[in-house]
Amino acid sequence: MIRWDFLTQLSLMWVKVRINWGIFRKGDNFFTYRMTEDHSAMQESFRTNKVIITEKEVVRDVVPYPDSLLYVELWVYSKGMDG
Repeated sequence: MIRWDFLTQLSLMWVKVRINWGIFRKGDNFFTYRMTEDHSAMQESFRTNKVIITEKEVVRDVVPYPDSLLYVELWVYSKGMDG
């Protein structure tokens, strides 16, 4: 199971966050290009924001070979951007 809980210490300019991710192995695709919902940021301190995600994905039948790779990409939406 992969669980996305929270992100902290984010810039105040970031108002929404999405995580794109996938599990890859050389010559094979297991769970490619999955994504979480868009999550709004909330103020954590006078300098930073945080995002509470609380999403989980059940991943079955994936053997952790040495050449397996968990790919994680953080997409952020800044203030002033449409979308």
